[in-house]
Amino acid sequence: MAIGYSFQHYDAKSMARVKGTYMPISRKDAREIGATIKNMQIEKAIAYLKRVEEKTQAVPVTMYNKKAAHHTNSGPSWFPVRAATATIKLLESLKSNAQQKGMGTKNLVIIHTAVQKGPRRTHNTLRKKSGQERKITHFELVAQEVEEKRAERSSAAPSHKTAPEKQK
Repeated sequence: MAIGYSFQHYDAKSMARVKGTYMPISRKDAREIGATIKNMQIEKAIAYLKRVEEKTQAVPVTMYNKKAAHHTNSGPSWFPVRAATATIKLLESLKSNAQQKGMGTKNLVIIHTAVQKGPRRTHNTLRKKSGQERKITHFELVAQEVEEKRAERSSAAPSHKTAPEKQK
């Protein structure tokens, strides 16, 4: 058995998976994008990341936010353009993988995102003997086809249930 996440409680016939390896993007940016687009429909995630590329909507930063600027209505956030571009390509590939399996792309929801550090790659420069380390990231996305009600619920704002009133 391989080490890592297992999706045994999901039906493999209704899932599609894509893994981008040796991507020259920041792990921190990829992690924040993955946390943001998880439980989103693929089409909405692509539209969201295109707005990030245009710098009209920022990605909220939850973990690595010590030096992140605060933007309107999103708190600490930034615009990871390179990571957004690479993630859009992965989402397009994920959508085509789902079509290849015979799944409908309208109700695909991203259920899993994982980011791992890639191997060390150094780029030799004229001034330094040791060179500079390049950012190498592995980024995995898994989507599952869900029924209509769950897809609508994941796209809408979360609803909070009110507590039942006490009887006197």
